[in-house]
Amino acid sequence: MIYLVAVATNALEYSLGVWGSTFFTDARGISPEISASLITALYAGMTAGRLSGAFLSIKISCKKLVMIAVAVLSVICIMLFFDFNIVTVFVLVFVFGLANGPVYPLMLAATPEIVGVKISQCVIGMEIAFAYIGCVLTHIVLGVFVKYFSIGILPIYVLISYLLMAVVFALFMRQTKNK
Repeated sequence: MIYLVAVATNALEYSLGVWGSTFFTDARGISPEISASLITALYAGMTAGRLSGAFLSIKISCKKLVMIAVAVLSVICIMLFFDFNIVTVFVLVFVFGLANGPVYPLMLAATPEIVGVKISQCVIGMEIAFAYIGCVLTHIVLGVFVKYFSIGILPIYVLISYLLMAVVFALFMRQTKNK
């Protein structure tokens, strides 16, 4: 079950990272130059999120950090549906990266604590494999949706990916709580 978190968090990262500039240009009417800058803000946020996640994990458990990131993402994913001014969009995209960036590395770091040290290497290997599956599948699935609908479907796709990640993470944490 934890593998679906890796699929979903990578779907979030790559759907907005690869398709985001097209969405902002075609669906929101933002110039291509500014749309490209928005994606730069996404990756800057992801870098900052991964760096801060590494430092914060010294004081706060990885599981709690993932829960915080999932909570922040819930707000950001909903806000992607609205058409804000460009400064607000920059902040939203940066915070999206800031929150989503550390989820995957923190999940890998929390795996020994969650499943036990004995099988953690195997589980981490599977998480990495499923993360790559998420990277590949997100482009195929989103490409089909864009072909039959429009790039305007991106916020819905991001929200569905988020909900998959959040629900699976919550169920997994509930399942392993007693272990």
